[in-house]
Amino acid sequence: MPWIIVDASNYPQPVGWLHRQHLPWLAANQQVLQPNPNSGGWQLDPALTTSAARSDALNQLAIQLHQHGLITHWYDEQVSVVTDWGQPPLATASRASIGFLGIKAFGVHLNAYHGYGDQMQLWIARRAAHLANFPNQYDHLVAGGVAAGDSILGTLIKEAQEEAGMPMTLSQAAQPVGVIQYHLMRDGYSRQDTVFVYDLAMDCHGAADFVPVNEDGHVATFARYPVDEVMHLVASSNQVKSNVNLVLIDFFLRHGMIAVDDPAFVALLMGLRSP
Repeated sequence: MPWIIVDASNYPQPVGWLHRQHLPWLAANQQVLQPNPNSGGWQLDPALTTSAARSDALNQLAIQLHQHGLITHWYDEQVSVVTDWGQPPLATASRASIGFLGIKAFGVHLNAYHGYGDQMQLWIARRAAHLANFPNQYDHLVAGGVAAGDSILGTLIKEAQEEAGMPMTLSQAAQPVGVIQYHLMRDGYSRQDTVFVYDLAMDCHGAADFVPVNEDGHVATFARYPVDEVMHLVASSNQVKSNVNLVLIDFFLRHGMIAVDDPAFVALLMGLRSP
């Protein structure tokens, strides 16, 4: 079920999706999100006319959802509530509530690699066992969400330091190579994500001997994998975090590792590029 925020010009702005299974609880337990009498969808209370008031209400709702077990994990971080990237934020919300509210979220992923062609190796992280999402699965060397007020490059630099102990001089050398968008619905929760993708050829930037060191406790191990082993993991297992698969397939396509006459080439390319 779509939900909107009425902006300062009294114009309805679509910002997210609520799963129908949660609507009875919302109707019975709070007044922040309510049925929209004009559209049949839902809306944020239109009496909340400022970004600060909307943000406070959404954060109080997130606390309430967490207390009732509708949000099972918590993050002390705010994300912007927007209609799309580059648009002014209508509010901020707890990162923990992204999936419940179905709002658009943004992140960065870094493909860090050594060598070229058949000799290429990719840095792959193994996520820690205690993580609430995708424990023990394979991940990028650097990946993370964009917090409210942060830039894409600033997020990349911050995550590179926290997750891999990468100096700023190295992370700043990463090249932006595109975006991947997806809509994931799982267990009554929705993710509308845009991933900003970066490549970093380590050998070209004096980092041939770089050894990552995790600083935030989110990574169990790091390893350099031959690219053909990574391709095999993506193609034949469920061990790679779901959105990491998408970024890696994009990497394989861009670097000519999936031949144009491969039967899957067009389907993979269009799957990544189509709305």
